Amino acid sequence: MNELERHELYRTVFESPNGELVLKDLADRHKVFSTTFVQGDPHATSHAEGRRLVILDIIRYINLDVEFVKEVMKERDARERRNYSN
Repeated sequence: MNELERHELYRTVFESPNGELVLKDLADRHKVFSTTFVQGDPHATSHAEGRRLVILDIIRYINLDVEFVKEVMKERDARERRNYSN
């Protein structure tokens, strides 16, 4: 597979409705929009940051628009507000 084919494959997968849901879930579970720092444990911090960077690489690779990223952040913030209010 050449680079153009790979890029089109990623876009086809992650720009589909189900692909967007999966990417949102991955971004949320792997702390793409929050800190990965684990106080007192540099290995856990490095591991968490590595997970985060994989998802960021996918987002950059397929050139997601800013609106998608804003939507993911808004959903995460709403979920966190619900969790704090319970």
